[in-house]
Amino acid sequence: MGAINASYFIYEHGDKAAALVKLHEEAQIDLIEQMMQAGVKVVIAMDNLNTMFHPPEFVERYSGSFYSKGSALCHEYGGKFMIHACGNQRHNIKLISSFGVDGLEGVVYPPLGDITLKEAFFSSR
Repeated sequence: MGAINASYFIYEHGDKAAALVKLHEEAQIDLIEQMMQAGVKVVIAMDNLNTMFHPPEFVERYSGSFYSKGSALCHEYGGKFMIHACGNQRHNIKLISSFGVDGLEGVVYPPLGDITLKEAFFSSR
């Protein structure tokens, strides 16, 4: 589907998108639990949190529940939960931190991104 068509789908069929995301979330939470039970210590969700594709309102409606549940599940087993995040992060960084996420992998600083490493580190506290 690609990022552009996915964005159109979300805007045009928000309720259907939310239902599909819920099914995916349930499967991913089950997978994370299996991983934790097998002794995995770090999970990285490869969502690419670039705000061009994941603006805060999308994160809140479609991803936040997964990030909160995934983080809590990893922490329950003594693990860590991270998210791949390249591109622009400034408008999501505090929101992502509020879900209990332990870190972002791949933070991109200017000129390709919109936040410095120092800002990303201290903004999440």
